[in-house]
Amino acid sequence: MIKIFIGDSLDLLDDIDENSIDSCVTDPPYEIGFMGNKWDKTGISYNVDFWKKILLVLKPGAHSLVFGYRKRYHRVFCALEDAGFEIRDTLIWLNGNGFPKGKNLGLVDSFWSGWSTELKPAYEPILLVRKPLDGTLKQNLDKWGVGGLNIDDCRVGPRYPSNVLLGYADNCTDCPVKLIDDQSGDTGISRGGRIQSGTIGKSGIYGKYNNVVKGDPGYGDRGGASRFFYCSKAPSGERFGHPTAKPIDLISYLVRLITPYDGFVLDPFFGSGTTGLACKNNNFNCIGMEINREYVEMARKRLA
Repeated sequence: MIKIFIGDSLDLLDDIDENSIDSCVTDPPYEIGFMGNKWDKTGISYNVDFWKKILLVLKPGAHSLVFGYRKRYHRVFCALEDAGFEIRDTLIWLNGNGFPKGKNLGLVDSFWSGWSTELKPAYEPILLVRKPLDGTLKQNLDKWGVGGLNIDDCRVGPRYPSNVLLGYADNCTDCPVKLIDDQSGDTGISRGGRIQSGTIGKSGIYGKYNNVVKGDPGYGDRGGASRFFYCSKAPSGERFGHPTAKPIDLISYLVRLITPYDGFVLDPFFGSGTTGLACKNNNFNCIGMEINREYVEMARKRLA
């Protein structure tokens, strides 16, 4: 079941029963005025009262995964903590996209040729927080059915160093690295890649990694869930006109990680419906809230 509510989630959350939602996966505004959009600079992501309402509707022990802007996610972290959430971890979406917007110092003085003022913006942090438990962990699990992470459905193969899950299409012609060969186990680094050394992973998973994380004999019964996830930004066919839509595979992975089977996922910034589609594809229920009617129509078309 996918339900979409139109309006300001700050108000709509008042209509949701307390302690009724199993998880929250959301991509709030980054508060940077992206592409001149007013909705991306309202301060809602830093609003402690807003996150208190999210906390109220979540079941005790329920997790939330919240995207943040790499330069300002600390402010979202602080707002979540001040609202009463427990800070559990930080996940990283590595996307390899984006262009450095720094100043070329060589244009100022040729002595500084090759220098700039910015690194490439090729990742986005995802904050993992949890509503405090009701009693012990066992008591919370027995009463509310939430409190843990679904490692088995999100496993990464044993040959992934540093918990990095890399994914891109089998026919990818511009992949960042091709590191591990399925047959030989070769871990030689492709020097032509664009990922900095120290980021290790396996090629050829994107589009078929469900077999890997759901119990494939070669991978699923070993290793742990990943803290880092590599996939390119959503192609135009997945965005449906939304400028900041996230990849379906990435959101599917996050939804599986923190949501019990048949559970209800909340996304108070529904956008073009990626979270809803991820829930539909993975047999979860979803409640989405979106203030922009144009995006709601996009979401309805995608879900249909």
